[in-house]
Amino acid sequence: MKIDWSPLRTEFDCWAEQGLVLPVWWRDDDAISVTSALDKLTGLSSETGIPVHLAIIPAHADQTLANFVTNQNNLIPLVHGWAHVNHAPEGEKKAEFGAHRTLSARITDAERGFARITELFGVQPAPVFVPPWNRVATDLFEPLAGCG
Repeated sequence: MKIDWSPLRTEFDCWAEQGLVLPVWWRDDDAISVTSALDKLTGLSSETGIPVHLAIIPAHADQTLANFVTNQNNLIPLVHGWAHVNHAPEGEKKAEFGAHRTLSARITDAERGFARITELFGVQPAPVFVPPWNRVATDLFEPLAGCG
């Protein structure tokens, strides 16, 4: 399937001509390795000048992804939990960092996530934590600040 991006590019041009800035950002979820889809998204990001925030699953991310991202100016690695594993009981919405686990287990996994991304990329990631399924128990908010 080939997508026609020309209407979006035309709209961006109209905004630019009027001196307007469109507050938009892209996020690519569940990144663990370089894929053709990521390569294509990186190209679109370069064309438009809009950076892509990569929600990287630390437990499964590989060095090829780190090498690829390091060579791009428009890709921003973010910590996407630890292993993207559902710990919610059956019948409840999926969550890796929900209140179904002890706070200490969740803090440990968050710390592991930041440490792994730091190890892979050689620098500390942006201070953003992207919980899988966009769910996190509120008791983790304060401890997250200490994780990176």
